[in-house]
Amino acid sequence: MAYTLLGLALIPLSLEVFFLPTWLFYVVVFPTGIVLGGYPFLLLTNKWKTTRRRIELYFMEEDSYYQTGQIRRYESFEFTQQASVKETDNIN
Repeated sequence: MAYTLLGLALIPLSLEVFFLPTWLFYVVVFPTGIVLGGYPFLLLTNKWKTTRRRIELYFMEEDSYYQTGQIRRYESFEFTQQASVKETDNIN
């Protein structure tokens, strides 16, 4: 599949050689080669999976939590054990 895609990428590149003037050829051929030949080249060198994973990680949305960086001041009643709560209570 990679050789087929690379062959298809060579068709517009070869047409650019014959039909574009020199200055326009240099401007157009490099972006065309990168866009059309990048994927087949990465397939042939077995680097497509790592490159695809790196691109996916770049666009992946991660959960981030807001932290104020402040320490909360505890009240004195929070440290005393309530009569209704026992250490042997079942936690469901």
